[in-house]
Amino acid sequence: MMIALAIGIPVVLAIVATLAYFSFGGEDAHFQRLINQAQKEITLAQTGGGMSQEARPHWESALDRANAAVKRRPDDPVAMALQAQARAALDFLDGIIRLQPIQLWDFGPGSAPRQLIVHGQTIFVLDTTEGWVAQLTLTPGRDGVVESGDTPAVLQSDQEIEGKKVGTLAGFAWVDAAGERQTSGLLILEEDGALISYDPAWVGEGGDPRFTRSLLGTPPAGSPRSVDSFGGRLYILDPEENQILRYEPRGITYPEQPERYFVTAPPKSLETALDIAIDGNIYILYTDGTLLKFLQREQQPFDVNGLFDETSHAVALAVDPHSNSGTVYVADQGSGCVVGLGPEGALRARFCADEAFNALEAVAADEAAGRLYALSEGRLYAASLP
Repeated sequence: MMIALAIGIPVVLAIVATLAYFSFGGEDAHFQRLINQAQKEITLAQTGGGMSQEARPHWESALDRANAAVKRRPDDPVAMALQAQARAALDFLDGIIRLQPIQLWDFGPGSAPRQLIVHGQTIFVLDTTEGWVAQLTLTPGRDGVVESGDTPAVLQSDQEIEGKKVGTLAGFAWVDAAGERQTSGLLILEEDGALISYDPAWVGEGGDPRFTRSLLGTPPAGSPRSVDSFGGRLYILDPEENQILRYEPRGITYPEQPERYFVTAPPKSLETALDIAIDGNIYILYTDGTLLKFLQREQQPFDVNGLFDETSHAVALAVDPHSNSGTVYVADQGSGCVVGLGPEGALRARFCADEAFNALEAVAADEAAGRLYALSEGRLYAASLP
């Protein structure tokens, strides 16, 4: 027995030592190989084109190696630095700007994308499925909201206004004072053509919001798909009529017959049109990612070829009507980014925010304040525009 123990103990120690070498020494060696490979790929990228598309394969390989190294040692500063360097290079090549959004509010998930409007320090959110309009007030620094309780809704379906119940909500738009319209305010459209006007500065007794209700001269033939405004006018996308209807103001009402924006059929049927946005030009977003631009009824050059593919899922469109930058913002649920396009459709930037934008619903921009706002899975975010 003593002889067996004398022989067995060294054997066990040898096995343990061998396992320790491969578990720890081998692990160290593999980690270092990943670091060396990542550094080599970065050197090849820098000497083979730097920030050019020709260097992309090397940057991608470097990121793969760095990711594997970080997975093995999450807190290693060298691995993290290589990962950040490779990711920044690929972001540059892809036009990606990574934002650090702040969550302002959580409305909870909904069954359909909600709509978003930002006017100054006031934010409005519309849920057409659940039938409510919410209002939030931004803090002076625009990095938070003034708490308004658990339910910031100012209007709900079935609510009575001037003795009549509010019907199904279809869309809304902020309208500036212009032409025969002397005051600005929020217009909320019901599916039957009724129009609710709301001015946040005009409150009733006790500070309750006050609404007025009127009827459009002629309501859309089908269910309105999108609503917007410009120069005091109200625009409604009516896919059933294959038309954009334009209503002129009379005070705060729109009682006249609408003008048909397209004299002849639009170049692409509006049956699959998803959203419109207006800054003087009219932009139309389709479910397949097509984006068309019009000025005074004439189609304008706007080429977005290659920017949206089979992985894309554009859900909403926005412009800043008070800016002259010409930037068009598209919420792409597929990539989890807001795509910023120039006046002729060229990519300006992809605004990404890691997991925060994974379920985008709506987007709005206030370029004067340098803010981008987004709704994603019911959460309202604000981020600084670079």
